[in-house]
Amino acid sequence: MHSWKRDWRTDLGLRLFGIASCGVSCLAINTLTRLRLPDGHIPPDILAFALAAAGFLCASAGAVLLFLGRHIFDEVEISPRWRLTQPIEKKANRSEPQDNNHWHR
Repeated sequence: MHSWKRDWRTDLGLRLFGIASCGVSCLAINTLTRLRLPDGHIPPDILAFALAAAGFLCASAGAVLLFLGRHIFDEVEISPRWRLTQPIEKKANRSEPQDNNHWHR
């Protein structure tokens, strides 16, 4: 069965959404720079903080989506050192008793 995560339309959609997100970031940062007072300072109000946060978050998410596209769904193998438990197939084959204390290895 074909997964929607591997479809070229998903890849294109994610990349276009990344471009749109970068555009929203530019608009937010541009609006933030227009809030400057004549002395060059930006007033410290909630609008300035919201525009700065929107600009940062949209730029970050947009860059990830633009450059990675469908590869954000790629599965990666986690090292055994960082796993809390072993995979199910390995647990079924173990003959020694289970260690229920996963935090202190």
